[in-house]
Amino acid sequence: MTISIVISSYNGVHLLEKYLPFLFKAIGIFKYEIIVVDDGSKDGTFKFIKREYPSIKLVRLNGNKGFPVTSNTGARASSGDIILFLNNDVKVTGDFLAPLCHHFDDHNVFAVSPKVLLPEYKNNINEGLSKAGFHRGMFVLEFLEADGKRLYSQSVFSLYASGSAMAVDRKKFLSIGGFDSMFSPFYCEDMDLCYRAWKRGWKIIYEPKSIVYHHHQSTIGKLLSQKKIDAVIGRNQLLFMWKNLTDNSLFLKHWLWLPRNIIGGLRMRSYSCLRNFLNALPKLLKALRAREHEKRFAIRGDREVLKIFSSDEVLKTKTRLTTRINTRSNSNKVLIIMPQSFGDVYRMTGIVDSLKRKYPDKKIDFMTKRRYFSILEENPFIEKIIPYPENNKSTNYAVEFDRLPGKDEMLEDYCHIYTPYYGFQLSYDELLRNKSTGKNVVEIFAELCGLTKDKIGRPCIKEEKFPIDENSYIIIHPRTYDDSRNWDYFPYLVKLLVKYGYTVCQVGLDNDELISNCRDYRKISLSKFSYLLKNALAFIGVDSFPAHLSGGVGTATIVLYGGTDAVFSKPYWGDVVTLEPDRIKFGCQEACHAKNCSKRRKCINGIKPKDVLEKVLMMIEGKR
Repeated sequence: MTISIVISSYNGVHLLEKYLPFLFKAIGIFKYEIIVVDDGSKDGTFKFIKREYPSIKLVRLNGNKGFPVTSNTGARASSGDIILFLNNDVKVTGDFLAPLCHHFDDHNVFAVSPKVLLPEYKNNINEGLSKAGFHRGMFVLEFLEADGKRLYSQSVFSLYASGSAMAVDRKKFLSIGGFDSMFSPFYCEDMDLCYRAWKRGWKIIYEPKSIVYHHHQSTIGKLLSQKKIDAVIGRNQLLFMWKNLTDNSLFLKHWLWLPRNIIGGLRMRSYSCLRNFLNALPKLLKALRAREHEKRFAIRGDREVLKIFSSDEVLKTKTRLTTRINTRSNSNKVLIIMPQSFGDVYRMTGIVDSLKRKYPDKKIDFMTKRRYFSILEENPFIEKIIPYPENNKSTNYAVEFDRLPGKDEMLEDYCHIYTPYYGFQLSYDELLRNKSTGKNVVEIFAELCGLTKDKIGRPCIKEEKFPIDENSYIIIHPRTYDDSRNWDYFPYLVKLLVKYGYTVCQVGLDNDELISNCRDYRKISLSKFSYLLKNALAFIGVDSFPAHLSGGVGTATIVLYGGTDAVFSKPYWGDVVTLEPDRIKFGCQEACHAKNCSKRRKCINGIKPKDVLEKVLMMIEGKR
């Protein structure tokens, strides 16, 4: 990962001389380039850089163009994976960069902001963390650490990253068009940029472990009076609303409140609202054209973005938000996108059935990977199954919605698009928080679709009878999604079951090793498997997969190394027992779900076969 540091400077040679040494000291271990864009300076900036810092790439502009133009110029001249924009009056700390960079491992991250403290306010104001509400037709900004009451020690979401110090994904930055020059010479261009990124499905992160100090308005304050600076800010705030507020009802509220705000200001002998409106008015048509352009790319609505910042709890980046994508269509077609796993696709069949009962006039399409088509092909409520683009490098690879082929056509064709795997995903911590309320991932997704808990359908597979002469059989599914399948003790478990007089049927993929003393049902079709499962005494398997399948027919299930889904399937799908190893004993996390954990096999072997047998006997006795 390479870093391009872009510094815009106008007559700021004294600031560069003061703060560049701190920057060079902090970035010595990184692969980097530094680009200084000289915005028509007349104070010898060019000569100073050439003499003192010949390694810096210097770009000179003819005349003062303003922050958006100079920053975009520096971005186009850069070559790094990440662009770090810095004002020339920012003093960095020695370890500020690494905490910013690690967030970009998440491909949904657009920008990361450090903690930006203002020394002139005794470091009590932090520009790096912000959220907004909608009040009297305008966005009302709040800087969450300004009052010292809501301090965050962990990274959280932020409405925008301050242009004085922000790291951005270079490719995303250039693809979105960079800073909008409509906001020149300064202010609101950073909020505009990040708000557009939120609406395109990306994320802005605030990282408190990265700290910089911004000596605010060191350049602007010497050129303009505070009154003129406030006039530019007021104008640009209106342009921001006119350009970015694409929700028609909120846009209408803005215009209805605007004359009331102006008249209210005049009554109080304040002319700022009127002044701001008159200053912004010449750019109204330009802003409205930009608004229409942004509508084409927005896959989150204004209300969805504002909802992210509706509470401090939601801001936590470990919280994953299930997403309904706003569309531009008034049709009666609904699309559910579920690319992730067999179990997830299977569980969503209950949502499909429930949606059809609630909205009988809706046509429901389902997008998933081809290998999961067999689950859906005979579902009478699904009109069309659409293949999801796959990547051969990873079976769990999921393309972002905004990169899906035919995305624009989907936005035009469907009245609703639902997917829990767009942008954000529900985390284990989020599920644990919902445990006390009785919610699981199915209910959370169902609520998104407008379904209450009592309206959620059970997943099901079409049943096909076939001859089986055993009345007391148990099904095993020894496979998990990594190489820790067919554990050493699994054959011993089968021997114990056979010793107690039970027939054992093994299901799974045809390339799985067949365990001795098992009936071979590895190639059985899903419809026949449903019949086999329905009449079994118990189903024993690995991870959450058995809970998904057995839930549809109500079979008693034992899940080894159950993971989150098995735990939260209990309230919906009946008799599910999960057996978890003592992970702490093996130095693992309490709720480890890592696929490539080197200790995982030993960890899972911590479940004793005799414990499994004991649970089986208890289940069977309970049925009798």
